[in-house]
Amino acid sequence: MHDPAFRARVLAQATAPGTNVQELARQHGLSPSLIYRWRRLSLAQAARPGAEVRLVPVQIAKPPEKPAAPKPSGVIEIELANGARVRVDAGVNAAALRRVLNVLRG
Repeated sequence: MHDPAFRARVLAQATAPGTNVQELARQHGLSPSLIYRWRRLSLAQAARPGAEVRLVPVQIAKPPEKPAAPKPSGVIEIELANGARVRVDAGVNAAALRRVLNVLRG
């Protein structure tokens, strides 16, 4: 069995950024699963009532705005007697449509 000071030293090394637990275990003659177990137990103890709680600041990012979906507009298809077809939607300019229809009626 390992004393608490040794466990604390190994856990401190295990939580350092970039640490390879497999290599750390080999250096200390331990099983990697033992280090993971110690880490789990340490986290469980920290989560108990009365344990020190550390708060960290967070900032909630505003979600990106979704592009506005195009509003569906009614499409009208006009078929003339000569077989010509004209499709227009609600945004059509009435005067321009009259000119096009007059030309197509010929």
